[in-house]
Amino acid sequence: MKQIDIRNLPQYEGQEVTLKGWAANKRSGKGIFFIILRDGSGFCQCVIDEKSVSAESFEVAGKVTMESSIIVGGKVVKDDRQIGGYEVQVTNLKVINIASEYPISKKEHGVDFLMDNRHLWLRSQRQWAIMRIRNAIIFSIHAFFNEQGFVQADAPIFTGNAVEGTSTLFETDFYGQPAYLSQSGQLYGEAMAMAMGKIYTFGPTFRAEKSKTRRHLSEFWMIEPEMAFYDLDMNMELIESMLKSVVQSVLKECESEFKFIGRDTTILENLINKKFPRLTYDEAVRIIKGEVDVEGKNAIISLEEELKSVRQRLISVKNEIGEREGKMKVDGMKKGEIAFNQSKIDQLKNEQKELEEDERNIPQWINSAKT
Repeated sequence: MKQIDIRNLPQYEGQEVTLKGWAANKRSGKGIFFIILRDGSGFCQCVIDEKSVSAESFEVAGKVTMESSIIVGGKVVKDDRQIGGYEVQVTNLKVINIASEYPISKKEHGVDFLMDNRHLWLRSQRQWAIMRIRNAIIFSIHAFFNEQGFVQADAPIFTGNAVEGTSTLFETDFYGQPAYLSQSGQLYGEAMAMAMGKIYTFGPTFRAEKSKTRRHLSEFWMIEPEMAFYDLDMNMELIESMLKSVVQSVLKECESEFKFIGRDTTILENLINKKFPRLTYDEAVRIIKGEVDVEGKNAIISLEEELKSVRQRLISVKNEIGEREGKMKVDGMKKGEIAFNQSKIDQLKNEQKELEEDERNIPQWINSAKT
């Protein structure tokens, strides 16, 4: 039997194939096992019926644990009810390795626990789908610029210059000289554009932000095109074309991945067919000041409503923290409940910090917008 990737199952409907992968889940019934197999390219259900396999294979199936690595052989059958729309009716099964107890179960886990086990969390369907979508985005970005005649330029990560201001630099010692993690590849890109005409850099960027929240990233990846002889309208047209091209490509390539994460893609689909609005600076200022509504929404009123929502949520979060901390002081709570409760409290306290920051910032934004 030919070994194939799970993503290629539709091409082999009705044929006998071999799959190699890891058991993502297992359930059983009388004389039957159902194993969800993953191989990095996708997920599929493998049916091990006692009547269709040898006694040895059926016995092995009973020993398979979550994340055990296995080899299955069987017939590909279309079934729209199953994950990926296909399943494999197994005729033989071999174990490469039986995995020890897997720490991530179906119960809810805190973010801290999941990040401590990040190498294992990546194996879940949702994380798998997110990483594949990210990969498709990166690939489509490179494809777009290549089609537009751009040359990719790689800027160094260590640099001796500040691009965005010295207050957000990560400084390190570089053989006795001060060096900084790059805030931007802009200076190198501008020099390259004078040689190549149209270039882009795409890589990691570092900012030593003063605020430690989910809205402030110390490291992120940034696309920086630099073009000679481009005016403002050409810049805007390039940005719009790039976004539409990337969205269209990713929606096409990652249809199943978006379904895995339960993401409604309607907004993205609508973006492709709409012309982006163009605003002058004066028009933008009038909108910010609340003098002009956009699609029935007023900027000042929206900020005031957001502030009200933040304050209400802040009260709720503080109350929940107090209730959970009170329960922690009561004897009789099981060890697992203590760990879960503490993880939840930590999450709530992080949310509290962000809400408090919003409560400080939004009034300033409102005052700034009005003036």
